[in-house]
Amino acid sequence: MELSYSRLRTVYRLEKASQALARVEPDFYDLLRKYLQEESRAVREAWKKQDLQKLIEFANLQRLVSDLVALRQRKVVNAAVSAMFLNLPEPENLVGWEKDLYRDIISVLEQYRRRVEELIGLAASEPEVEAEEEKPEHDLNVVRVRILRNIPAFVGTDLKKYGPYQPGDVVELPTDVAKILELRGFAEVISDA
Repeated sequence: MELSYSRLRTVYRLEKASQALARVEPDFYDLLRKYLQEESRAVREAWKKQDLQKLIEFANLQRLVSDLVALRQRKVVNAAVSAMFLNLPEPENLVGWEKDLYRDIISVLEQYRRRVEELIGLAASEPEVEAEEEKPEHDLNVVRVRILRNIPAFVGTDLKKYGPYQPGDVVELPTDVAKILELRGFAEVISDA
């Protein structure tokens, strides 16, 4: 399949409309490179013919591609950071270098976590944590969610331990944690607690 300006605009709209990565062709970046090379050749011809419209179209294409790549890159980085704190699986629809970026960020964050644990002495003498789930305090920042997929125990953004959870469990979680789980398809918000 070949890319077109119309296809790129569609992908961009999908990216803007969702917090998850939009589905693109597995070889999207190869197709994008090829498309930009073809358009670049056409622009060189447009310069010779002083075709101002083609030059404007190419400038718009470059801006669209830059915005689209930056948007996908931001989503990959956010997914990696969320995965580190919530033990989430690799997000769907990663393609090409995005997979490497995601895995590299996870690796760097794991190294950082180990260094911090060594620095504060947690690695050598990590206390045994009971599997008992901590209940969030009842306030406006807590929502009730229904768990849709297995979730191992994790540490939330408030540094409290949550889980493990099974599909069908109904639990109260901090709003930010609930939103991340909902975005990743692990839970659905039922109501404010």
